[in-house]
Order: sequence, then C-alpha cells, then structure tokens
Amino acid sequence: MNLGDMKNIDTDQSTNPADDEEPSMRKRIIVILTAILLFIAGMLLAPPSVTPDSYSITINYGNQQFNFQLNISETVSTPSNLILVQSDSYNLSYYAVQPYAVGQVIKFDLVVPDDPVDSSEIYGRIKSANLNYSFLAEKISSDTYRYSFKILTNTGIALGLLFAIAFLWLTEVIPLAASSLLIPVILVLFKVQDATTALEPFAEPIIFLFLAGFLMAEAMHRTKLDQAISYRLFSLIPPDGKILLIALMSLSAFFSMFMSNTAAVAILVPLSLQLLKGADLGDAKYRKTTVLGIAYAATVGGIGSLIGTPPNIIATELLREFNPDYEITFVQWFLFGLPVVILMVPIIFIYLWFRFKPEVSHQVIRHAQLETRRFIKEELPFTLDQKIISAIFLLTFGLWLTSSFHGISAGIIALMAAVLLFFVGQLQQSDLNVINWNALLTFGGGLSLGALIIQTGLADYIGSRAVIIADFPLIIILFILSLIGLILTAFASNTASAVILVPIVLPLSYILGISPVILAVLVAIASSVDFAIVIGTPPTMMAYSTGLFNTQEIFRIGIVLDFVGLIVITLLSWSLFGFVAGII
Repeated sequence: MNLGDMKNIDTDQSTNPADDEEPSMRKRIIVILTAILLFIAGMLLAPPSVTPDSYSITINYGNQQFNFQLNISETVSTPSNLILVQSDSYNLSYYAVQPYAVGQVIKFDLVVPDDPVDSSEIYGRIKSANLNYSFLAEKISSDTYRYSFKILTNTGIALGLLFAIAFLWLTEVIPLAASSLLIPVILVLFKVQDATTALEPFAEPIIFLFLAGFLMAEAMHRTKLDQAISYRLFSLIPPDGKILLIALMSLSAFFSMFMSNTAAVAILVPLSLQLLKGADLGDAKYRKTTVLGIAYAATVGGIGSLIGTPPNIIATELLREFNPDYEITFVQWFLFGLPVVILMVPIIFIYLWFRFKPEVSHQVIRHAQLETRRFIKEELPFTLDQKIISAIFLLTFGLWLTSSFHGISAGIIALMAAVLLFFVGQLQQSDLNVINWNALLTFGGGLSLGALIIQTGLADYIGSRAVIIADFPLIIILFILSLIGLILTAFASNTASAVILVPIVLPLSYILGISPVILAVLVAIASSVDFAIVIGTPPTMMAYSTGLFNTQEIFRIGIVLDFVGLIVITLLSWSLFGFVAGII
C-alpha cells in the first residue's frame, strides 16, 4: 500500500473473534448459579452488623487503656464532644450523631502526651456477645489521635455483592454493564437503599466527565485531526529510527491521556505499519518494536490524566467517599500520573530497543518523510473543522488547568466543550450511538459497589485485620499492594481491580501512618500497569492482533516491564507521592 491509500485506513478498534462468541445457555446458568452461591457465601462470612445493644469499648494507647460502655441505639443521638476521660496527661472525648446508620462513624479523640508509641499499640476494640474486633486510629494533630469506628451495617450484602459481582466481571458471561446494573437492583430489593440513592453513582459528575471525553475523542477521530497530528509529527522529526520510535510512543501516551488507550492504539498502529510498509522500512524487528512500543506507551499514558483510564477516577471518588477531606482534582492528578508516564515511556523505549536491536536506514526514513509531506499537502490539508476542534480542545484544557481560579468542575467544563462541538456541527446525533456506554455503566456500578464497601464499614473491618503488616518496612508494604493490584488486573478488568482493592486498602493508611491518598493512587496505577498478559489490556491485545507476535513472546517481553513498573510505582509512592499528598 502506498501513502496515497492511507486515507482509507480503518482506525476503528480491532476486535478479537473470541469476543463475538456468545456463551452457551448452559455456561450462563452455571456462572449465574455460582455467582448466587458466592453471594450467599459472602453473607455468611461477613462480620455481623451492629445491632442496638450495649458494647464494651477499649481504647489502647501504649500501656494506657481506657474502658467504658457504649449504648448504640437506632434513634437516640449521642451529644457531641462527650468527655469520657480527663486528666493532666490524657483527654478522651466521644462524638457521634444518629448511630446505627449506613456510613455513620463514631469517633473517639484522644489527646496524649508527646511520647513515642508503636503504631501497633494504638487501636480500639468493640466487643459484645456477637461482635469483637479492633478498629483503627489516625493521628490528626501533633498530640491527638482519632479512633474511628464505622457502624457495621449490611456487611453481608456488601461482601456478598463483592464476591458475586467480581466473579461476574471476571467471567464476563454477561456484559460488564449488565453485572453493574445488578448492583442497584440488589440494594433496592434487600432494602439497603432506596432507588434514588442506589442509582446516584451512575449519575456522578465524574461519569459525565468521561462521557464528554468520549465525545471529544469522537470529534477528533471523525475529522481525522488525530491522523493529521500524527502525520505531521512524522514528517517533521529528524530522520532517525530511535527518534521516530520515541516520537510515536510519546504521541501514543499523550493521546491516551485524553481518549481511550484503545483509540490511541487504533489510530497509531495502522498508521505506523503503513508508513513502515509503504516506505520499505523492511526490518521486521523495527516493525515489532514500533507496534509494541505504541501499545505499551498507550497503557502507561492512560495513567497520566484523571480521565485517561477508569481506575484513576475510581480511586479519587472512593477516596472522597472514605474521607471527604481528601479530594484530588483534575489538575492535581497530573502530579501523580505524569511522573509515572515521564519515567516509564523512556524505560519502555530503551528496553524494547535493546531487546529487539532493530536497524533502520536514515535515508529510508527521509524518503518516507518526503512521501508523507506530499501526502499531507495533497490529501490531508489542515481543514477548518480541524482548526475549530483544536481551538475548542485548547480552550477546554486551559479551563481545566485554571479550575482553581474560576471554580468550575472538570466535568462541567468537559460537558461545555461537548455541547459546543454539537453547536458548531463537529458532533452529530449519530455520534451518541458510538459512545462506549458499556464502560460508563460499568464505571457507575464500580462506584456504587466501592462506596457500599466503605459505607457499610466492611472496608474498615477488613483493613483492621491487616494490622499484622504494620511491622513490615513501608516500601515492602507498598510493593506488595501494587503487586496484588497487578495480579488481580491480569484476571479482571482494571476497573474491577480498582473497585475491589481501593476500598480495602484505604483503612490501611491508619495502620501505616500515611495519607490514604498514597494508597488510593498506588492501587489505581498498579491496576493499569500490565504488559505481559495479552488479554490484560486492550492495547496489548491490539498489538497481538497484528500477527507480529505470539502470546509467549509478549509474555516474555512484558513480564520484565511489569516488575519494572511495580518498582517505579513503589518508589514514587514511597517518595514523591507522599510529598504531593501533603500539599493537596
């Protein structure tokens, strides 16, 4: 194919033939029955809900222990700031409003002398005839610890749903969106929430940020602005194989920050293959290096911005649900995501280059560039439509960066841009039909399930079981958590991995004495870093679909990058992320 045929290249997402195979009715029935059994198992294994009763409360701080009785009622409110213990050295106060409600937190604030005490000796315990477990403490000032006990309510439903939905997401015997829509159905049928509350997560402002992002990406695609940018970049770079590869990878990472990584690969892989083929860049090793480099860069690029991949937003929303004091804005996410992209893209480039050792002539690349410039001039001029979309994108990005000044949320800014694209004719009604509604509904279900795990107290309960890890070095704990995220995302989608892990790891911040922001970001990013499993991420699957690789080859190449990625994420979480978390 010559360059003149490039305008006919189909850059839509390639599909895996296996995806088109409908599961048999027998398989559907087996999976659904298994999900029901898992739901029942979760209900049986969950900690018992707190019921109106008198509970023994113990507050431990070093060798000090404070004991008292706590009466929990469904209707009676407890006065604020009730002083339980007061002395020259210690002051313990109790605060709660309307106990025995979903999401209700009972707080014990202990003012203590400035003495060093091991974190494993700072905890509380609640005990009754059918309930006995520890709860965690957070240092909120130089001399004050807050022991937080979240009322355990509907924990059986929460754990049952976690088991069942995770299994349905893993098997995909029914669409991910259908599994997600099952969550509000169960919550209403079991009278955990009313219909309005159960459906609220599906209309979170962050969902509309994703929706508007999809629409803006579609406008870019339909006007071939993405191709115009890619071709012009290729025609302008120095005629060097290394520079060409790093340029394509950088462009792939950049596109993935603001559109799906699948779309980025769907644009750049066919384009690069035709450029290489049309210009007789015949080195097969260079083609393989380029295709895999683009795919891996797209996977990493999604980490860079808040809308780059669903786990980013899952983490920020569940973090806000866990503690409203922690809220990561669109701009603030760059402080976490961009360092990962800036480090990982060059690492991937260097690794792939030395792994394949491709050889490409400068003269051949120069010839390809001349052909590309001719093609741009004759077939792909910069149109008025592309200029309009570029201006709207720049305006949108500028508003995102200055949101701290004007106070307009990122979601509303994105919706304004989408509506403006409709007004100027760059989006049509038909474009709404190509939106990835499956992803949006799955995302809403993920927010609903994650919030339920936090609100019912199940996350705190599971977190309190992990107190044994408090004695491990922090950097080892961070590596283990990121490894769990990577392993889980090899079997489930990165969205499902984040939904399952983020609520569970957030309470660990109390044990570890670090900001919950660090753990939320760590797990979200680790859920998106998978290079070894072909079906692990859509970009890797699309690289495999070119026919240049087999699954074993991709695994051998990608497993090295998996562990390099884990090390990079762990080191950033241990150092830079802690600093950033302290200033947001």
